Amino acid sequence: MEAKRVPDDPNQTDHPSPNDRLAGAIERLEPALVGLLSTVTRERRSSGLWSLVKRAGIVLMFFLGLLVWSFIYGTAFGIHPTVIDPTVAQVEIDGAIGSGNVTSADNVVPMLQSLCKQPNVRGLVLHISSPGGSPGDAERIGAAVDTCKAMPLAKGQAHPPAARRRVVAVIDGLGASAGYMIALHADEIVANPTGMVGSIGVIIEGLKYDALMQKVGVSSYAYASGPLKTMLSPYAADTPAQKAVAQELANAAMQVFRREVMTRRPHLDTRTPDLWSGRVWVAGDAVRMGLIDKVGLLEPVEASEFPALQVQSFRPTRDVRGLVNLSTWVDAFRESLMARPVSLQ
Repeated sequence: MEAKRVPDDPNQTDHPSPNDRLAGAIERLEPALVGLLSTVTRERRSSGLWSLVKRAGIVLMFFLGLLVWSFIYGTAFGIHPTVIDPTVAQVEIDGAIGSGNVTSADNVVPMLQSLCKQPNVRGLVLHISSPGGSPGDAERIGAAVDTCKAMPLAKGQAHPPAARRRVVAVIDGLGASAGYMIALHADEIVANPTGMVGSIGVIIEGLKYDALMQKVGVSSYAYASGPLKTMLSPYAADTPAQKAVAQELANAAMQVFRREVMTRRPHLDTRTPDLWSGRVWVAGDAVRMGLIDKVGLLEPVEASEFPALQVQSFRPTRDVRGLVNLSTWVDAFRESLMARPVSLQ
């Protein structure tokens, strides 16, 4: 008997199903996908590594730059550069002299001490352009210059007078009052042809607010232990007795300044009118009076005084501790408003 043929399942065909086709396509693409993912991964790793290298390089360059800067301008960190070759140190005395200014004894004296301890610093040029300032700071800087002259030029050896370190002051523009007081400590004082020198005198100055306070209805009070204790207060007018004492102080300080000038400038013509009046003179007149030694410019003077030595400039800078110290700024602002005890200006 003939067997009955069972018809095929209408859902079954000889062609592969979509799932089979997708699986086959994935199998065929698998090597390519794996290769693509490997390439992307390598590139990302390489890019990340290169980015890390660049960042590390930037940080390294920053610290190298900071290191170079600290050696060049290292006084901001209390670091003073070492002079390798025989050198003339040109020290910049620029601007007002005194506390709160860049050119203060607190900044200049440590720099001078560091330089003059180095035997390779064979000479010193005080490059001065200053209207004056604090006599106390000027005296401290001048004393450091005198000490610098006496320091030996060779380690462990006391040098003869002929081998002492020579100091020359060169005044550019203005060398007045405290600026001139510093110049007095040099072996020779030179000023450029248009330079102005002198202003030998003392001033006590400040502001008075008492009249303004009366206008706006503000009053002040002070319980003092003596009648002179409130002298120079900005909140009240000085009494005649206080004015007399202030003038006496200015005159006494002036006598100290005057003796200093006469001692250090033995050829000074004391018969010059207005010599002690506080005026300044042009360089040519200052030479004739004996205030300075000659007229000249900075570079030619350095070349003639120190012909075989290179010149390196050193400028005082504020210490970082002073820059971040709020009291420094407060004190500077307060000094600009309050009466200053004594000023050579």
